[in-house]
Amino acid sequence: MFNRYKFVPYLYLALSRYKNTMAIKVKLRQKKISQGRKSLYLDFYPPIPHQETGEPTRREFLGMYLFEKPKTLTDKQHNSETLQIGNSIRQKRENFLNKPEIYSHYEKEQLRIKEVGEQSFLDYYRKLADKRKSSNHDNWVAAFNYLKEFSKGQLIFSELNEPLLESFKEFLLTTKSKRSSKTTLSQNSAASYFNKIKASLRQAYKDGILQTDLNSKISPIKNAIRLIIVSCLSFCYGRAFVAVNVIVRGSLRTFT
Repeated sequence: MFNRYKFVPYLYLALSRYKNTMAIKVKLRQKKISQGRKSLYLDFYPPIPHQETGEPTRREFLGMYLFEKPKTLTDKQHNSETLQIGNSIRQKRENFLNKPEIYSHYEKEQLRIKEVGEQSFLDYYRKLADKRKSSNHDNWVAAFNYLKEFSKGQLIFSELNEPLLESFKEFLLTTKSKRSSKTTLSQNSAASYFNKIKASLRQAYKDGILQTDLNSKISPIKNAIRLIIVSCLSFCYGRAFVAVNVIVRGSLRTFT
């Protein structure tokens, strides 16, 4: 009977030999034996290493047999069920030989990216939040709660992109505060929470989970106090420019 655990060490030899040629075909065949029976075996082409000796072989007997001339209903049922099992073994073996280990480095990397992309970003973010302490931890958790509400509790890495993050930014600027359903979340809080998301994106990129540095592509939410200061400075500079311009023009008139 086939033992797949004994077979595994020889798999690499087989694949290294045939990976750049043709796929390995596996057929289920029959051989007449004693007492009116036929033994089932697998036929490999090209040959594969024998599971015990390592020598190339095309045959592997399954230790299963059919009645060559079934006479009773029981014999016929036995043949039918045995053939089904044999075909199932054949299919699994062919898949096993041709599928998992012959990927190129690029293909393996693409599979890794796909696998990582199916992981939960929410779980990843929560783990980062748990590493924070005191008030900073509270801010990370608060940001998590808004992100969870926005994503309805489901958000994987492959779903992260610029449009989605821009939508989340807009969500923070318009959603109701969890402290009071009567007031909108303040812009300063929205800015702080969005910065936590950006920090987690930056870390995910460093960890090799994200293939694109989304953090650098998304602008932060501007702090309300900063906006006021900038507006005031712009206003003051504007007034100062007008005043200087008036003085200069007045001076020119004096000399003309």
